[in-house]
Amino acid sequence: MLSELYLDFPYSEDTFTTDVTNFLNVESFQEEGTTDEITSRVVAEVDFSEDLMGYFALARGFKPGGSNLTFGFDDDNAPPKVFPTFELKLLTLLNFG
Repeated sequence: MLSELYLDFPYSEDTFTTDVTNFLNVESFQEEGTTDEITSRVVAEVDFSEDLMGYFALARGFKPGGSNLTFGFDDDNAPPKVFPTFELKLLTLLNFG
């Protein structure tokens, strides 16, 4: 009854480098980093009849970490609301029909 099954496990690597200095050279910020992740996708399609098909998909993805170019420096009077770097974000997607 199973018509097709797809499996996908790609590897991704993302590298960033940041060098932020304002025109007065008061404070500068340099940062670099690498994010690597294995994502996945599984899709199954089933033909129940000639006129009826169903599918199921489960996927895992990510948005790599990086640097913010418009961040605030740390100050006791006004802590920053935007930080110099951000972490990767993972996403899981479920789709069926």
